[in-house]
Amino acid sequence: MKIGIITHWNSKDNYGQVLQCYALQRYLISLGHEPFLIRYAPTDPPRNLSYKILHFWEIINISHIRAYIQYRTNKRKLRHYYIANNPDVRKFDEFRNDFIVMSDKIYRSFEELYAENWDADAMISGSDQVWNCPEYTRRSYFLDFASDRITKIAYAASFGKALLDEQYEKALPRLLRHFKAVGLRETSGVELCRKAGREDAQLVCDPTLLLNGLDYIDDILKTDIETANHIFCYFINWNTSIPTDRLSAYAADNGLSIRYFNAHGLDLNDFAPTYDDMTVQSWIESLASAECVCTNSFHGTVFSILMHKPFIALPLQGDVKAMNVRLATLLNKLGLEERLYDSTEDFSQQMKAPIDWNAIDEKLNAFKSESEDFLQKALP
Repeated sequence: MKIGIITHWNSKDNYGQVLQCYALQRYLISLGHEPFLIRYAPTDPPRNLSYKILHFWEIINISHIRAYIQYRTNKRKLRHYYIANNPDVRKFDEFRNDFIVMSDKIYRSFEELYAENWDADAMISGSDQVWNCPEYTRRSYFLDFASDRITKIAYAASFGKALLDEQYEKALPRLLRHFKAVGLRETSGVELCRKAGREDAQLVCDPTLLLNGLDYIDDILKTDIETANHIFCYFINWNTSIPTDRLSAYAADNGLSIRYFNAHGLDLNDFAPTYDDMTVQSWIESLASAECVCTNSFHGTVFSILMHKPFIALPLQGDVKAMNVRLATLLNKLGLEERLYDSTEDFSQQMKAPIDWNAIDEKLNAFKSESEDFLQKALP
């Protein structure tokens, strides 16, 4: 059957985003389906005078002002970074063209999605933080544009936070009512949906976990991997305390080089230059061949587990701290809580602490089986 998927997809440098797009399609194809990515890239709507008046008190709120200043600062830094560092060197567009089936058209609004005569038997919203979205995109990510003849499924959708604003919370029961099945990536998301009347909401694994490590190596790299003498570091430019001094000392003490991949313009030139091959394929190969991994990325952690690599996961802080819930959910599910970075512990001991990969795989396979069962029962 034909299955449309709506998710975040057009990043220039977020490896986890593009690989979750790939993984869900790859899994559905293995079941004999014909999935395709709906290329939804909404443009910001114009803010008219009535909107500004209605939201005046929200706009002048001090926390809103601080958040807006930080947002604009980060956008400016990122724009300057991309001017100095051509994002095309990562060849994300080339990867999407080679490995992901996509809609011919890019849809810029809900109205464009609604006007389309969709040739699909089912639609999936997810994975990623598709429900951590502004109000003007909300109906799109809740599949309101699709006909009722199309089966609607949420798979590994995420709110990216444990609490919703009052307006969103009130709208949620209506937004969820047309879904045949609701699968969330975090326990907090399950609780939000059950509170909104979807008692059938279920925790499911991220789509990247529906495949195993060898699937990525065999299907994307098409070559054998040998362990090399490097530590793989992947850091996204989110508020994080990155122990660069400890990482550098650990690398030196163990005769390891550092392969550093960044996202969202995080330069750490005093720590390590970015790796010279920044493609998705190189990202996978560099992680799969590493001695160990340090990352503040959820998907960096996921692939460390899939590739059986000792790792330390750095928690996010400040305004993005709420996103740690997805990492905590996964680590708690697999019994890997001790891999979360603790600055009071010895870095070397924490990295070298043994991991029983047989026990981890047993728990992961059980979680994966539950998620596969959820998805296959939801499809018509």
